[in-house]
Amino acid sequence: MNRTRASHLPLAALALLAAAACSEPAEHTALGAAVAAERVREVRALLDHAGSDPDEIAASGWAPLHLAARIRDPRVLDALIEAGADLDRLDRRNGWTPLLHAIHRRNEDAVRALIAAGAEVNRRGDSGVTPLAMAAGYGMADTVELLLERGADPHLGALDANPLWAAAGGGAIRDFTDGPPLGQCFPEVIATLEAAAPDLRLPAGLSSRVLAWLASDPCAPVVARLLDEARAGA
Repeated sequence: MNRTRASHLPLAALALLAAAACSEPAEHTALGAAVAAERVREVRALLDHAGSDPDEIAASGWAPLHLAARIRDPRVLDALIEAGADLDRLDRRNGWTPLLHAIHRRNEDAVRALIAAGAEVNRRGDSGVTPLAMAAGYGMADTVELLLERGADPHLGALDANPLWAAAGGGAIRDFTDGPPLGQCFPEVIATLEAAAPDLRLPAGLSSRVLAWLASDPCAPVVARLLDEARAGA
């Protein structure tokens, strides 16, 4: 009898270990869940009294500040900034900073708060995308102006793309899901970029020629001019 029980103990132990190995980790930490749900009091309590780490990245791949940059209640973001959260931490899903997340969600209040707190305006994501290029690609004219005022470099780009390319329609190419419609450009943003950097040109290569194929009627003359200037400056 004892032998029978003993022979089954290893199997039972293995079953428990297998169940533990298969269990999914929580998508968010307790702090991250409170941030995502915009529970401001809970966020402050976890930071002030429970010692929650504002920079811990959970199974979602995001730290609390990445989540806070995507929501609308500014008090959540403020609480994390006051707690010393890393303003430039890259997430483990897209390789984006909180500032890139805020721009991606067109959350201009969060953009302003992060920049005012000292977020690095030229910090690239893993793909090489900069906050200025993302904002230009989404047509966020006010954000583009703010980033330039705070020292964003319009010459920086991801691979063969720069903010001018993004504003001329490249942002849509790079972000089919959440970006603007293909063929849409943003003349106001283009003018702002050219005023800030008169030497700025579209990058050479196929990526820029693609813009001419995609350009809608209002954008076609703008893209044609930019391509002519790029060829002349090559």
